[in-house]
Amino acid sequence: MPRTRRPTLLILALAAAAFLPFLGRRDIVISHEARVVQTARQMAESGWPWNATPAPVPAVRVNQTMGDEAKILRLDPDYTKPTRYVNPWIVPVLNDEIRLQKTPLPYWGCAVVFRLAGHWSEALARLIPALLGALATLLVADLARRTLGRRFALPAALVWVTTYIIPDEFRKVMADPYLAFFALLAIWAWIRAAIRHSPSSILVFYLAAAVGFLAKGPPLFVHLIFGIGAYHFCNRRRRPAGGLWLHLLGIAIFAAIALPWPIYILSRIPHAIEIWRYESLGELAENMENARPFWFYFPILFQISLPWTPLWVLACVLPFRKGRSRKRRRKTLFPLAWFALTVLFFSCVHMKKIAYLLPVMPAQTLLVAQALVYLTAVLRRRRRRHSRFTRRQLEEAFTFACVVIVIVLIGVFNFVRTPIENARSPRAAAAFLQFALQQDPNATAIPGRLPPEVSLYCPLELAYNRQADTILYLVDDLHNNGKYDLETFATRLPDLNLIGISQIPIPGQKRYKLFSLTIGPGSPKTFAKK
Repeated sequence: MPRTRRPTLLILALAAAAFLPFLGRRDIVISHEARVVQTARQMAESGWPWNATPAPVPAVRVNQTMGDEAKILRLDPDYTKPTRYVNPWIVPVLNDEIRLQKTPLPYWGCAVVFRLAGHWSEALARLIPALLGALATLLVADLARRTLGRRFALPAALVWVTTYIIPDEFRKVMADPYLAFFALLAIWAWIRAAIRHSPSSILVFYLAAAVGFLAKGPPLFVHLIFGIGAYHFCNRRRRPAGGLWLHLLGIAIFAAIALPWPIYILSRIPHAIEIWRYESLGELAENMENARPFWFYFPILFQISLPWTPLWVLACVLPFRKGRSRKRRRKTLFPLAWFALTVLFFSCVHMKKIAYLLPVMPAQTLLVAQALVYLTAVLRRRRRRHSRFTRRQLEEAFTFACVVIVIVLIGVFNFVRTPIENARSPRAAAAFLQFALQQDPNATAIPGRLPPEVSLYCPLELAYNRQADTILYLVDDLHNNGKYDLETFATRLPDLNLIGISQIPIPGQKRYKLFSLTIGPGSPKTFAKK
């Protein structure tokens, strides 16, 4: 086998081992994952997009409430207006209600896999994000080769597959892995076009940007601006050549892919623009829901760089060492500028999550690769005095260490994390809810008010019966706010004659609690007024 192919095969093997094994062993316990999968289930169940069975959904209205510390804006059902029918592939539907908080690419990818397989499962739901994470390994390696040098490619790829947060997040069916991959692909294509003056790479950039926009919307532009801007500033390169017409063609490709869906939604669903503004630009202004302090990310930076945290810290100071040429210093400053500007921007956003930093992990990977190459060079210079190691032996030792780390990660994901996650699985609560509904013909549940992860393990045909005399209301009491959740829901029933509330114990279950709300005669069965 030619030596030039060995690193590529090694990278692919380690990437597959880090991202793909045992995707279905862990139940879905995160509400974000559950919303994506449940919406995709509805799409897949309706058929293919061109002959999908329309889904009945209530009309919608914007509901503005005040939480403990913030204004909360939601698109809620309006049962006072006639039911409408929508194609679930075009208008995403979650538990019989329209869901527009997120763009549709994660739903589409998941639903296509379900349709091809003929059923849904946790492994199928997570398959595409995991594959994207594995393919991103090659992009990271090539990006390191083009921006830092050939010797940085293999270390960058090995750091990518062994940084704990990266395979962990790419093994979840959420919007962030899609955004991270296509943002990386767009930045890689732009830099490749800037170096090689490749027209095809410019078109790949616009194509990746369009698909990335469908993954999570406007946040894509933040990552592109900081990644591409840092590259051009630090390397003193002009924008890729190709002429105005090539860029106009790229913009046309972007518009043809990214804009039809939002234009359709804006023309058919009222209040969609208000929800999108609240979910995107609103996080810089009035959206204070789940707000975190400005410094929230700074201690987390030491966590998301594990197990390479010491090298990441070293890499942050390497560009400022004395005795380096200005050109070399600016070149090594690129990943640090990309990383720091992105973290600083998202520190100004009110809502903060670790997953929001996933698209900037390539910059962190390049930083750690720089530190690794630097330490290797130091050891080589000292080998005449204190060491017998050659460069090849050091590389083999590092590769062996990365193989061990990947094996450890597989063990942590599947034999440590899985039992912990499955201990709070919603499967038992969903089964007990279905049992309770079967035992009481006059009882009903409201799918749109169930915890998303519980509704995922219930039949899709579960629906709210307005003629029922009892509402079974299930709450997630993981953070001891189940009582508040129940009281808040009860206040949203002004038209119902609520005459009693009782708790139904769920055997062996501490996280979820089930309540029975008894409705008296003579009241219209609606709960939409708030």
